[in-house]
Amino acid sequence: MALYGYFASKAELLGAVAERILSELELQPAPGASWQDRVRHVIASWAGLRDRHPGGFQLLYAQRSWARREFEPIEELLDALRAAGLPPERSILAYHTLVWMLDGILLSRGYRDDPVSGVWRRGVELVDPAAYPRYVEAAPYAASLSGRAIFDYGADLLVRGLESLVAGD
Repeated sequence: MALYGYFASKAELLGAVAERILSELELQPAPGASWQDRVRHVIASWAGLRDRHPGGFQLLYAQRSWARREFEPIEELLDALRAAGLPPERSILAYHTLVWMLDGILLSRGYRDDPVSGVWRRGVELVDPAAYPRYVEAAPYAASLSGRAIFDYGADLLVRGLESLVAGD
């Protein structure tokens, strides 16, 4: 209870905790980084927060006071997308697609490593190999994947899709 004496409300306290977590974001890309590398850098930094603070990460999405640093990854992603040549209306659509897809993974239980391998190992025991040969073929590889590896691959797929969009495909 003594902690609440320093804050006007629970929302303010949660905002201060969020500010502390967000202070670990490393958003400065390497000098001369391409827009793709800038997007990848923000994604990796955001995922790094999830890795370092698995219990506190969800707090960033809680009803609370705004933290000043929340706008920094938004600005960096939007600036990278504009540098890619996307107009504002496409930049915001690309931004939201990246955030919604990747945050969905980061906030899910699937981001942890254990559910992925167990599901595939159990599935191989249940399926008829003659009826599901591709499943049986893929299972040993799928069972060895980590949640983080799947996240990183998905992020790369999204960036490659943006490259295609920027190129006008």
